Amino acid sequence: MASSACCRSIAPTRAVAIRGRDARGSRRRDALSAPHRKLSPSRRGDARRSVIASSGSRPVVAASAPTHTGAHIVWIRVGDLRVHDHPGLHAASLLPPSVPIVPLFVFDPEEAANTTPAFQRLVHEAVRELRVALRDRGADLVVRVGSPATHVERIAKETGASSLSCRRELEWSRMSTHRAALAAARGAGVESIHEWSAPLRECADAVRATEEAYLTTEARNERGARVAPWATENEYIAARGAVAPPLPPPQRLAGYKTRGSELEDPFVGAMPELDSTRAWARLPDREEDERYDEAVAAARAALDDPELAKRRKGRARTDNAFVMFSEERMLALAAEEAEVSIPPVPFRMPGGEAETLANFAGFLDFYTATSNKEFRKMYERVLENKLSAFFRLFGGSLALGTLSPRTVYDVAMRWEADSKRSTDLCANARNIAAARDYQEALAAAAVTAGVEGPGLPLVGAYNVTQGSL
Repeated sequence: MASSACCRSIAPTRAVAIRGRDARGSRRRDALSAPHRKLSPSRRGDARRSVIASSGSRPVVAASAPTHTGAHIVWIRVGDLRVHDHPGLHAASLLPPSVPIVPLFVFDPEEAANTTPAFQRLVHEAVRELRVALRDRGADLVVRVGSPATHVERIAKETGASSLSCRRELEWSRMSTHRAALAAARGAGVESIHEWSAPLRECADAVRATEEAYLTTEARNERGARVAPWATENEYIAARGAVAPPLPPPQRLAGYKTRGSELEDPFVGAMPELDSTRAWARLPDREEDERYDEAVAAARAALDDPELAKRRKGRARTDNAFVMFSEERMLALAAEEAEVSIPPVPFRMPGGEAETLANFAGFLDFYTATSNKEFRKMYERVLENKLSAFFRLFGGSLALGTLSPRTVYDVAMRWEADSKRSTDLCANARNIAAARDYQEALAAAAVTAGVEGPGLPLVGAYNVTQGSL
């Protein structure tokens, strides 16, 4: 019997060194052809223990979690910046009300260095909106800047946390940070650590046990054996069950309180400045991101131009004269409109979850007339290449985790059912969600089998910093 998300208690271990070139931004063909290295027996055990969280779909609920004597930390990272379809937050909402929930996000400048300024802007927007969403549900987001291991340890000690949940990490460039943070949590007295995943399709326990046996024996020990139990994506789909529905957002969370007043609590921490987070990035922006920044700068310069206010102030007199229906006045008004026009700013997908979901709904409505100006600008991007439109627009959202593959699949299916028609954009969105799920399954299989290196399929096909496919 399977459900929608899975977590299993793990033990933290030392980090496994990363060999080979950095896979961030590498293409899919590079990832699939990159050499893999098998770990030594001792290091295999370390990697095995550190990531042994099934990609199945059973949520951690209060009944299956250990007895809680302290707070429960939900460590959120780039990759799951959302409240919808979030197994960690969903499971936390099912814990007894006496267990305080501490959602935690750590801005990591070292990780941000491997990203672009444009991506860091999206991260900042997503975290800011996530904080509002969690605050509305009763548990404010604790924000810190620095080493995740340092701050996870400190928060665990400050709150007396006895348990922690986080998303299973499969990207090798982030694995050492992930393991160090979990080890620090253990050292701070956290007794139970759960890593969750949110696979697109359900999986029967018997099938999972068979795959686990293959990965820990034949794939791990036999030279030339396939890393994954499936040779193709179709074979993987055949081994799975129905598509799992996305989890609903939690209604209420028992937040951690450090004072009884309604004043702002300094414990939760302040958001870093946007310019600071962008400055951490060391990779160059794409051309389209640079054009967006240039357009925004031009629009701001026009709005800040003192002459603009003067021209607009004088325009009122022309507007009054316009009632005379004079052709000269009409021409004068047109000239003034041209003078005060603000340079247009192209469409950019926001980082926040709510706007992302709204834009996805608008994306599916591409063939429906709309008066929404932002949707119209988005449709211009769609028309550039409809075949790749979904991933070009929402690839960053998948990387941030503001949009989950299960939500993509579910919303697209419901849109087609409600409208009683199918579209190429709906099909493309579902296909990307399915491809994303398969790549994650391949990566999880490789890690379980003890394969080392940045050639893991997930890293080249889909990664947190670039979201490349």
